[in-house]
Amino acid sequence: MFSDAAWTLDAQAFVPVLSMPNWASLLLGTSPAVTNIIDNEFTDSASIRQRCTTLMDADRDDNVYFPELDAAADVVLTFLNTKLLSSFTFIHLDTIDSAGHKFGWGTPQYFNAITEADTLIGNIMKRAELDDAIVVVVADHGGLGRQHDINAPEARRVPIAFWSSRPLDINKRQIATIRNLADVAATILHVMGIPRPAHWTGASAAPDIFACDVGPAAIEASSGRSCILPSRSRRVLSPNF
Repeated sequence: MFSDAAWTLDAQAFVPVLSMPNWASLLLGTSPAVTNIIDNEFTDSASIRQRCTTLMDADRDDNVYFPELDAAADVVLTFLNTKLLSSFTFIHLDTIDSAGHKFGWGTPQYFNAITEADTLIGNIMKRAELDDAIVVVVADHGGLGRQHDINAPEARRVPIAFWSSRPLDINKRQIATIRNLADVAATILHVMGIPRPAHWTGASAAPDIFACDVGPAAIEASSGRSCILPSRSRRVLSPNF
């Protein structure tokens, strides 16, 4: 995928280096300091809805999907092949994280899990090719030993890639303007032609990622202008591992 994508291996997970705070940054467009989600036990979603605009709030035509590990490939593909793709689909794959906690980051079992996830993401891309779609692959954290709740480069560095079913749309190169998961959220809104909420701290990297005319980052809500589309017909799929 990375050979046909705009990508970075040097984006940074937020501290604390835990899954929920960083998933929240991806979906809420801002840091844990703003969301106040600082552990994996957070359950007060009502307060978040009052304080923060999510990617799903920004565009109601969305799906969020968390497949079980042992059936991920079959279930995800069945889900994608039997449903009309929404404007935004978030798919969480736990394969790699589970292997890291059980066997250790960098172990043979960990790399086997990467291979499984890579195969599944490849199949997601094949499905995306049937639509006018963008696939954004992100990780919420890395790891060291069997843990990741540490402020260390091995835990904080995360890969991010943007791929398009229209290959000429993408600058196929390493990019430096995606700094963290909040920037991914802002870029996705830019791609979809949706104004970025004022409290979001993420910045769009769409002008660096896309080879076509992305238009201004601050889009008027009344214009409905997408950064690379004349309409909202384009889909964004975001596998997270």
